[in-house]
Amino acid sequence: MEIERQAKAVAAYGIMRGRPLRFDSYPHPHMIPLVFDALCDAVAALSAQGIDTEFIRNARDPLLPYI
Repeated sequence: MEIERQAKAVAAYGIMRGRPLRFDSYPHPHMIPLVFDALCDAVAALSAQGIDTEFIRNARDPLLPYI
């Protein structure tokens, strides 16, 4: 519920200006299985309310594009 509330607050505040949400955290606590499941539930609930998500950062990003 907290993830959903914070994402709705960001969307309502206008930070994203109508663009889909992007989720990222460091050092990737959103990838902990329990937290990731909650994040997926929040993304589904937000989608049902018309708030789209385009990106959830994975902790296993490829290094080649950054080299």
